[in-house]
Amino acid sequence: MKLKELLSALILLPALGQAEDVDLISFLEHEGCTIGAPVLQKAAAQGIDLAGIENLTERSLAAGQAKQERDWVVLDDSICTIRLPKITPRYTLDDPFIAKFISAPDAYPNQPGCYLDDLDQIYDVFWFKREKAFQDFFSTVAGALIAGDIAFFSDEAQTVPAGYLVIDESACPTTEYANQARLARAGYEERFSDYVRFLSKHSVCDSRVPHGPNFVAQLGQQDNPNAWFWMEYYLITAAAGWREGLSYNQKGVNRPPLCSYKN
Repeated sequence: MKLKELLSALILLPALGQAEDVDLISFLEHEGCTIGAPVLQKAAAQGIDLAGIENLTERSLAAGQAKQERDWVVLDDSICTIRLPKITPRYTLDDPFIAKFISAPDAYPNQPGCYLDDLDQIYDVFWFKREKAFQDFFSTVAGALIAGDIAFFSDEAQTVPAGYLVIDESACPTTEYANQARLARAGYEERFSDYVRFLSKHSVCDSRVPHGPNFVAQLGQQDNPNAWFWMEYYLITAAAGWREGLSYNQKGVNRPPLCSYKN
């Protein structure tokens, strides 16, 4: 090979590990940019190179681009952007089992729109499998939130949402209130990333989950059109498994990236 051709070939080659890192980080972005045993198990199940993740972890820690949190490692935002987790819902809005829970648009005059009413009945239907019903409930709600099919919406912190508002126009006739909730989703993933990073820096693991107007002010998202966005994000992160020990009869505790441990 002539020198000119050799140089051209070298220019086209990625830096060592760069191409592999892109794929690994793309996976980790949906895991809260966090590496730990459950994440590695998920990676292995998807055929992702665990040695590559280990190498990325070591290099990131050495470069000061990651933080060790006991058994977890959290990559910082200079190399990893937190994105909404990938959750496979047990049910979707068009499932006959869920469709029967959708209310009429005028069921709640003060917050007009269709709602997933009495979804807790899923526990009554599957009373003999409470834990499965619990997981199905969370995956269904979180999956619909991520997909933009429902919202836990109110534009005032003092007004509790009537329930899970259906904003998927194919599932329910739209209302002005539902339109407001739909528009409130602008920047949803970016705000989610800010929410998780804030918790990572300012929330202590094993402690109470911060929420409410004061928390929103600290987070700097007072301009969020949905005053209850934090509840949506809580439901999503819980369904993603970022709250350890959460079950039908256990509240569980946050783990990284939703918090940091006291050293």
